[in-house]
Amino acid sequence: MATLADMAWLGEPLVLDDEAGRQEAERLRNIIASSRPLAHPLQHYAEAALIVIGRPLGAQAVIEDFDARVAAANNSVPSKSVHKLLHLWTCDGVLSSREAFEYCETIRTSGRGLDYTEEELREGKLGRVGRP
Repeated sequence: MATLADMAWLGEPLVLDDEAGRQEAERLRNIIASSRPLAHPLQHYAEAALIVIGRPLGAQAVIEDFDARVAAANNSVPSKSVHKLLHLWTCDGVLSSREAFEYCETIRTSGRGLDYTEEELREGKLGRVGRP
């Protein structure tokens, strides 16, 4: 699990520091929210900023929110949920299904993810979270 906890592989943070980029992120944030009330003023801004920054870089993204993954796909930024990524790593032998399950349990107990079994992670039976 140490490799998943070590965030050094992400590199230096990228900054969305131009007005046009911030306006585009705000536009995408509104699309992601789909007219639903926001839980806090910056809800979905990170996903939107990731799309704006990632698009010209040809980046791929790890995004939990389904509507944000749809927005990313519509803006040429391929994305996966954490759970889908863990499933793929299990298939590729990067993690055992037990390690993937333990990581998911950490996410779930923090209130940030759905409850999946080890078998569901191994088999990719993730429901809507595995798409788009």
